[in-house]
Amino acid sequence: MMDQSETNGNAGVVISIRGGILDVRFDGLLPSIYTILHTGKEFKEKIELLTQLDSRHVRAIALTGTERVCRGMRVKNTGKPLQTQVDKAILSRMFNVSGNSIDRPGPDKVVGFLKPRGFLS
Repeated sequence: MMDQSETNGNAGVVISIRGGILDVRFDGLLPSIYTILHTGKEFKEKIELLTQLDSRHVRAIALTGTERVCRGMRVKNTGKPLQTQVDKAILSRMFNVSGNSIDRPGPDKVVGFLKPRGFLS
């Protein structure tokens, strides 16, 4: 069964991996720069599109590990940039790209990765 990213031409294929840098080929429309893409066996690996190389190829940087990614794996386009939830619990805090706090002890994961943006109340 095809999902929406496959039917609208937004599915791609990993063609090259160099450490945390991946090149992806799209046969349809290219995603916009800064779009989050998913790949891997269960599409759990997240990559961010950095540049469009030509009319079919893009270069992206891995936001998660690439040890489970190989050439030929399918890539799904989320159509969205990197987003995170914002509320009072994270004001004046520092987090890594996965949402783990790095400034002081506290909850291990206060920030939800790739959740819709919220607003301060």
